[in-house]
Amino acid sequence: MRGPNARQRFYDPKGKNGSNQCHGCRSSPTFGSVQIQTCASYGCEPLVGIIDAHHLVGRGSVAHCMVANPVTAQPDMPIEEAARLMADHKVSAVPVMEDDALVGIITQTDLFHIAVDAMGARRSGVRVTLLIPEIRGMLADVINAITNAGGFFVSLVTVATPDPSTDRVAMKIQDMAQAEVEDELSDLSVEILDIRST
Repeated sequence: MRGPNARQRFYDPKGKNGSNQCHGCRSSPTFGSVQIQTCASYGCEPLVGIIDAHHLVGRGSVAHCMVANPVTAQPDMPIEEAARLMADHKVSAVPVMEDDALVGIITQTDLFHIAVDAMGARRSGVRVTLLIPEIRGMLADVINAITNAGGFFVSLVTVATPDPSTDRVAMKIQDMAQAEVEDELSDLSVEILDIRST
């Protein structure tokens, strides 16, 4: 613990008003795709820990349920690296530090918003999940076939599978009917795991 009032200065993932804020903090402008909460220049004390929902059950004061010396991120860290830190350390939020000063925080909710945007969940189109061989140029063949047929990619995400010889690809396509997408993909060495219009 640092400072005489350290126990009274903490990050609360929900806060009194349901917002992700430290005492005395305000929201920052959007940082990349994530709106982070800032503490800089608002009188917050040095970071001593964060409150994580996983640590609340059966605990008493903030000092007993906070994660002391939490893993931190830097403002220029890629989003996926911050997500990896949360997953590896089993925490729901990561403070963003710059020159030993708390400048913001990124939470699981921020990552969920990014995932929604990355998957094109708020846009209509034909959503396809493919299993493709991990062969150089195979993904390019899929993209070229759809593009040449007049399709517009809203999103495209690749995910590793337990089998190192294949990848799973989820994509959403506009300007083509579901049957047209199926027809274009039928000529390629890919397996359609799921296809639907959304």
